[in-house]
Amino acid sequence: MFNFYYFINMTIASSVKITHDIPIMVKILRKIPMITVQIVSFSPATSSPRQRLDPLHPFRLIAGEPIPNDQERTAAMSSDTKPNDRAAPPERYNAPAREPHWQQAWDMAQIFKANNADARPKCYVLEMFPYPSGRIHMGHVRNYAMGDVFARYKRAKGFNVLHPMGWDAFGMPAENAAIERKTHPGTWTYANIDTMKRQLKSMGLSLDWSREIATCGPDYYKHQQRLFLDLLKTGLAYRKSSKVNWDPVDHTVLANEQVIDGRGWRSGALVETRELTQWFFKITQYSDELLSALGALDKWP
Repeated sequence: MFNFYYFINMTIASSVKITHDIPIMVKILRKIPMITVQIVSFSPATSSPRQRLDPLHPFRLIAGEPIPNDQERTAAMSSDTKPNDRAAPPERYNAPAREPHWQQAWDMAQIFKANNADARPKCYVLEMFPYPSGRIHMGHVRNYAMGDVFARYKRAKGFNVLHPMGWDAFGMPAENAAIERKTHPGTWTYANIDTMKRQLKSMGLSLDWSREIATCGPDYYKHQQRLFLDLLKTGLAYRKSSKVNWDPVDHTVLANEQVIDGRGWRSGALVETRELTQWFFKITQYSDELLSALGALDKWP
């Protein structure tokens, strides 16, 4: 899925000859607005007549002169041909110029903004929110490119897609990073969010940025506080003493999967076992009910 997405993106935009996958690609691209397609070859490996895409109407096929395949190009560029007679190579795809151009067009048209009143069937696509550590890396690119492929596919299939983005920005790691840099946690966190948001936008992802949230914002965590108070009132939230994995550098409790070879996954410090009074949710009270209800999930993957 990941490779297929970028094969479409770079191949179509840079006028590189495509093989047997092109009819499927055009069917998908025909439903995606604001995409330009240059001339491509439809049947490079067969003797059937080739077609090209009308540059004025990106998704309309028209008849045209056959576009040479690799063997034909080689023959045309033989030693008998004078250098001055050779055709100029096709213009390279200028990503730094074209990508921002179309991203701005998408933003102005708000084509990725979900409308709650849209009558089409709804599809909610959500990847795990990134932690705003300061810069995105290839792990972010891989994760959000795959989610973007699925969101664009569902949109091309006629769904009203909600594809939001947010920031997992609340917790001790952000506070400790701010302490190290002698700055306020809010200043540090929101500066990182601005940087990573700008980097993610440069990827051209089909995100509805009007739905953006940050878990460190009061407009978000006030709902978590209300939910916690409801759980506390009903006795589903309670306190007791228990042994925990303690990270002496991050000064926080770690889940078992966050301890790798006896060290904290983020700080690398040796994890200590401590007994602390902490909060628990009484989820085991509903274990039998949840288990028995699994049989009713007929569409569960």
